[in-house]
Amino acid sequence: MTAHFDEFEEEMTSRSLERAYDYVDEHRIGGLEELSAGLFHAEVHGSELYDVDIRLRGNDIVFASCTCPYDYDGYCKHIGAVLLTLRDYKHGGNSTAAGAATVDLSYVGLQMSELQQMQAQMDAQMNAELNATADAGTVDTATCDSGSSAAAASSGGSVV
Repeated sequence: MTAHFDEFEEEMTSRSLERAYDYVDEHRIGGLEELSAGLFHAEVHGSELYDVDIRLRGNDIVFASCTCPYDYDGYCKHIGAVLLTLRDYKHGGNSTAAGAATVDLSYVGLQMSELQQMQAQMDAQMNAELNATADAGTVDTATCDSGSSAAAASSGGSVV
């Protein structure tokens, strides 16, 4: 079954959709991550722990599976809950899934090399700021990740 990401509710029974919203509200979606470009995995806490895998290609859901025993038409409530969470984060909102996902999905779709480059730039900026404040003899601990980084910076040590 292929469905459009913004219209997947049409592929669910009203009861499954209602329960999917309940699962999101109850924060039952855990470990949501993008394994590779467009391939998502999550664990959903139902009567048991169920694994959900979803493959998106553009705005199409090309594959969705769950380890639950659901054997009726459309997507199960576990897949629905993960899709609701993904859609909400993809559109930049938190109204549907406030706190449901434990990962920041704002970088979904970026390649690993892009993420590594962004991390290196942020690390370099933070190190420059810490070294500058250490040279001045003061450290603004609000910009430090931890007290040990602040201590290293204030004692003239480098922060890695």
